[in-house]
Amino acid sequence: MAERLNIKSTIINNCLLLITVLISSPVYAEYNQSILDTIDYTHPFWYALSFLVILLLFKIKAMIIKSRPRLLLKSLYSRFDVSEDNNTILLYYPRKSKHHVELKLTNIMQSDIFLNDQLINTINKTVNNGFNTGIYNTIQHALTTESRFKMTDKRIRKIHIVISCSHYKKYTICLYLRKGNTRLTKDKYQSVIKSLTQWCWLIATAINPENTEVKTESEMTSDKRSVSS
Repeated sequence: MAERLNIKSTIINNCLLLITVLISSPVYAEYNQSILDTIDYTHPFWYALSFLVILLLFKIKAMIIKSRPRLLLKSLYSRFDVSEDNNTILLYYPRKSKHHVELKLTNIMQSDIFLNDQLINTINKTVNNGFNTGIYNTIQHALTTESRFKMTDKRIRKIHIVISCSHYKKYTICLYLRKGNTRLTKDKYQSVIKSLTQWCWLIATAINPENTEVKTESEMTSDKRSVSS
């Protein structure tokens, strides 16, 4: 009991000292520094406080992005191109004509497609994560169902791809983002759906051909370069 009281007393004293520093005048900077030097920062309380502060900052950031989704686009890629030899993916930031990253198809380990931050498709080297007509129909159903919802002022519709590469890096492409009646990306919803289909066949054929349905060259390459910001 005495030990618990001592811990509580230490925490309270440290908090009071910190508050004193924060609200005092800069004139007493030297005195403030002496107060800070007396605080025991190795106490578990400070680790817990740091964790809570970081958690709060992430929460605030998420709330800001949700209320102003346009901010999200600034940190994400918004379109891709496929090289003429079909071996490289080029990623572009919004409103940029020059690509920022080149990804070899051989270095891509996984593709995840999200609709409104819900995972609707994964392609990787495992048996169940190739691509075929049945998986295509499942994706189409999810995307078509979403298109039937009325876009109210606060409703957000988003489609994005997360690419995982062999060098433990991930790249996010936000192909479609809309809030209410305002579309924040260039391509229309149906155009993005078409591009997603082409993306899935391309990636699945490249990284998991054994578990991917065979498609003709014309079916796989038709309009494959149409994704825009």
